[in-house]
This record gives sequence, structure tokens and C-alpha cells, in this order.
Amino acid sequence: MNWLPRDGMMRSVSCLSNTPLVKVQELIDSVLKTWDLEALRVHFLPMYWELIASIPLTTRRQNEFWAWHYEKSGMFSVNSAYRMLVNNRERRTDWIEHNAGRSDVQSDQKE
Repeated sequence: MNWLPRDGMMRSVSCLSNTPLVKVQELIDSVLKTWDLEALRVHFLPMYWELIASIPLTTRRQNEFWAWHYEKSGMFSVNSAYRMLVNNRERRTDWIEHNAGRSDVQSDQKE
């Protein structure tokens, strides 16, 4: 579920349902064009369905595209990938060594 806006740790998202979904569109009410909250509750833990429900949906038809979560522009760069890897390494080291973490993860990702 790499389409969820999460921190750089990219922890796996477990599915609560015995029949996991294949496409994101299965979580959208096709009539109302909103998130199907009941489907979200059936398939995900509250922390994940609340995160998904906070993602705005558009009614405008547009082609799919790749976007890099670690750049405001959405464009991938080697420099931003390097920053992401360094930040992840520092956060993991801090966690292993029980160091106090920084509270502003967003600024770490977009430095």
C-alpha cells in the first residue's frame, strides 16, 4: 500500500479481511464518489482507514501518474532519494539506540 501518505518507514499495512482488495477503486462508493467508510472499516485497522478517508477524492477524470512522495513537486530526483535514505537510517539508528526522536518528520523528508 505504497499509495498511503506515511512516514519513510513504510511499515506494512495489514488487511483485516480474509478477502483482500485488489484495487483502490474498491474502496470508493461509485455512486456518491466518496470513500466507502464501511469498506475501509472492514479491511483496515482504524489508524489506516482514518488516513485513507482523509485523502481527498476528485471527480475529475485524469490519467494515472507516478509521483514521488518525498518531493513537493512529486518528481523523483537522486538527491531526494539520498535524503530519504539518510533520514531513514538516522531514525532507525535513533530508535535502536533509544535516542529521542525529532517531532517534525515532515521537515525531515522535505529538507
